[in-house]
Amino acid sequence: MGSKLTVIGLILLNIGLIVLCGFFYMQKDRQKPSISFSANDVIYTRDMDQDLLMAGVSATDNIDGNISDRIVIEKILENEKTSTAVVYYAVCDYSGNVNKASREFAADFPVKEELAEEEIEE
Repeated sequence: MGSKLTVIGLILLNIGLIVLCGFFYMQKDRQKPSISFSANDVIYTRDMDQDLLMAGVSATDNIDGNISDRIVIEKILENEKTSTAVVYYAVCDYSGNVNKASREFAADFPVKEELAEEEIEE
């Protein structure tokens, strides 16, 4: 009789723990923040201040509110053929949820100087 009560007690304890874990899981922030862009007429150059690329970029989270100060530039892909650069941004809220977004900029790349014909013949 005592062992049956112990088994029933353990089963009820496990059910209680499962319900408690489910409650805490449902309360956790699992929604990623959003990144938004406003107009930015900046022309990308390789040596430019990255603060210019951050102008007009903002991030908000459903729990944390404005988290624009947590945005980072993840990478920049340059395309000299099309004179563009794509900047990839990432932001992480205080619960560890991450979102990424990108924006394309017109770019001004230095023109590669070609050797003059006289230098090639020498």
